[in-house]
Amino acid sequence: MLKEPHPNILQKIIIWFVRTRFGAWFIAPFIPYVDRFVIKLTRGRRTLASLLTDLPIVFLEYTGVRSGRAYSIPLVGVPSNGNVVVIGSNWGKRNYPGWYHNIRKQPQMQVRHRREVFAVTAHITHGSEREELWQIAVGIYPGFANYASRTDREIPVIKLVPE
Repeated sequence: MLKEPHPNILQKIIIWFVRTRFGAWFIAPFIPYVDRFVIKLTRGRRTLASLLTDLPIVFLEYTGVRSGRAYSIPLVGVPSNGNVVVIGSNWGKRNYPGWYHNIRKQPQMQVRHRREVFAVTAHITHGSEREELWQIAVGIYPGFANYASRTDREIPVIKLVPE
């Protein structure tokens, strides 16, 4: 399943850059467009972020509550005791990411990592469980802490439990 990342020096520099306010502002608008190309090129096994940073990227596959459309969004997937944890940081923007509203109303979805697909149920964490998982996530990608410092909202920590 997911592995702990072991970024090389260039990947560490890229992670540092993306953690900065300018880096997030610079990369956030175009990464979805580049990712489409990289995902197609690697047959769904990699994203630009996974290539540049060695972070474990998963695809959250869910259905839009209002639209009924299928969506697949790449997110940093944090391994934790057989579960996958995702963070609703939205780059530290004021609003929650769109996918967060959908999983609150429909928590059953699928997660894809490389060629493995599995059904999960999303659990929004609170209290000490949230704090523990938050610390694990920040240990894997310190940028989450930077994003949290840019917003007044509490960034959601979602545990995806395999069914």
